[in-house]
Amino acid sequence: MTFNYSTCTQRMAYSAGGTVWCIASVSGSSTFVVVYNNDTTVDDVNTFKFTCFSVSSDSSKVSMISKNCEPNQTPDTMPTRYNAANNSLVSTGARLNLTAYVLCPAVNCDFPVVYRQSSWIDSGKGEITFTNKSMSGWTMTALSQTLNNWECWNDTLFDSQGYLLLRSIDTISSAVVYYTYMCMKLTKVTDYSYYYYLVHARDSLAGQERVLVTNDDSVSDFSMICDTSAIEPTEQFHLLVKSGYQAQARQDCPNPIRGNFDYVYYDANGATNCNSTSDKWQVCIDNKTMIFDYTTCSQLMAFSAGGSVWCMASVTKTNTYVMVYNNDTTIDNNNTYRFSCFAVSQSSNSSSLSPKNCSESQTPETFPKDQIGKNTGALLTMKAYVSQENTCSFPSDFRYSVWQDSTKGDISFTNTTMSGWDITIDGHTVNTWKCLNDSWFETKGILVLK
Repeated sequence: MTFNYSTCTQRMAYSAGGTVWCIASVSGSSTFVVVYNNDTTVDDVNTFKFTCFSVSSDSSKVSMISKNCEPNQTPDTMPTRYNAANNSLVSTGARLNLTAYVLCPAVNCDFPVVYRQSSWIDSGKGEITFTNKSMSGWTMTALSQTLNNWECWNDTLFDSQGYLLLRSIDTISSAVVYYTYMCMKLTKVTDYSYYYYLVHARDSLAGQERVLVTNDDSVSDFSMICDTSAIEPTEQFHLLVKSGYQAQARQDCPNPIRGNFDYVYYDANGATNCNSTSDKWQVCIDNKTMIFDYTTCSQLMAFSAGGSVWCMASVTKTNTYVMVYNNDTTIDNNNTYRFSCFAVSQSSNSSSLSPKNCSESQTPETFPKDQIGKNTGALLTMKAYVSQENTCSFPSDFRYSVWQDSTKGDISFTNTTMSGWDITIDGHTVNTWKCLNDSWFETKGILVLK
């Protein structure tokens, strides 16, 4: 660590020379770093050989104390140390608020453990493979050259904020050599799935992909790679599912798509299909699976030849956007796709369907657009013929088990009912409840009971 005393003369890390070496660190809720002062001499009053920092997970708050860190030291409180003279704890050291203006390239950057030495299926790019330090399969074109291989560039903000920065190993040779940087902001869905957004404006040099193309081979400014003002809109999320664990990554299909529906299918070319009154789009049989009955209408739904897809993730912004996985053995990426995305109205009477990911500005009432603005996918009108209320079941952790409530005592769960949570209303005791809506449990922790 180097401190510039020409801008502020306050000594840092009790070093007169302004340079200390990182020696060791341990991590818990915060990170504790011991540094060594390289001054020739110290006086153990104003200068010390060792200093300990307590650093918050987002790197914004730090506390500092000479020698060792103290019990209960945190980044956002002034350190205290026992003073034998008056037999009490006294404040000592310092507190600092930090603002990062340059994000250093990570030293020996490795991808997070969850990705290393494994293959994942990307909803838009197909199968991608990770080693400790590289990723392949996330293919794009820039200046007519194909980029397929990426290296971990910086993972320092992954644990705290979900940011993962990559640089293309493949360079672009033109009049000058160009380098391509990508910023992902990832959110965990399950142990085997994450959704992510690309955090950058579209780049005309990169076929409108949301990456940075530059002749700088060592960009260290976080805001250049991750332009948080230009993050993709909510509906345009991407999904990563670990290969071989697709079944474990399934999620309950969210409201308002939890039900059995009759539907009419309007394709992007103007044709209308499935306009009888007996077409079946079923979610009630298995809350995690959409099943389409092709005996009543042969039009492929969710780009699935087999007529069965799994709900994998969903996000909500006015409308609900649902990513589904096609369990067909093979796909052709023309009529069938591994992933597709529904935009569903809250009233459950309309939706739009896009191959791979939902498109920017996609709504239930408008056709999705491809990258050149052409209509793609389909529009659907829907009519529920089985109440969504009947599809609710408690999350798997609660089913067929007994839990102790801090105020109510023992409460028992089945798949769809709960008993033991007693209240009295107008002299009558209410003891048994049924699951009414669990669609917000995964995202908001909310369960609705009746």
